[in-house]
Amino acid sequence: MGACNAILGMEELAPFPATSAGGGIADGGGGAGASSTTGAGGMGGEGGGCVAADCPDPGDCVAPICVGGQCDTENEAAGTSCTSDGTLCDGDGNCVECLMHSDCTEPSKPVCKKGLCIPPGCDDEQQNQDETDVDCGGGCPPCVNTKTCATAEDC
Repeated sequence: MGACNAILGMEELAPFPATSAGGGIADGGGGAGASSTTGAGGMGGEGGGCVAADCPDPGDCVAPICVGGQCDTENEAAGTSCTSDGTLCDGDGNCVECLMHSDCTEPSKPVCKKGLCIPPGCDDEQQNQDETDVDCGGGCPPCVNTKTCATAEDC
């Protein structure tokens, strides 16, 4: 019979789980409770459980979490710094060089495409260099008629 139930005289209702003398849940779901001989406090978690800080380190861009009392993982938010090399998390559990163009600080590789800083080119999905529209005209292949053209050769 639980300590609260005995004090309140409601053994037949038993609305609360039975507890040990120290207050821990007697079925092992919580702290161990105090022993009647030592009076020491409970240790917690005797019935199983999880503390994310005690889970194995899954590496960059993935954080340890507890789900159903077991260690699991979840992806870090996009933009979180990777601890090993100064890159960024992409939100899918990967370290990438960039998430946006402003992350690319090397002048020869100013374009961010699929997590990599790349040099400008005719396939970088940006209007740069001497292109008259995105990835066409100028030194790139001609643009379709619906795109901007500076000269007849651009289209």
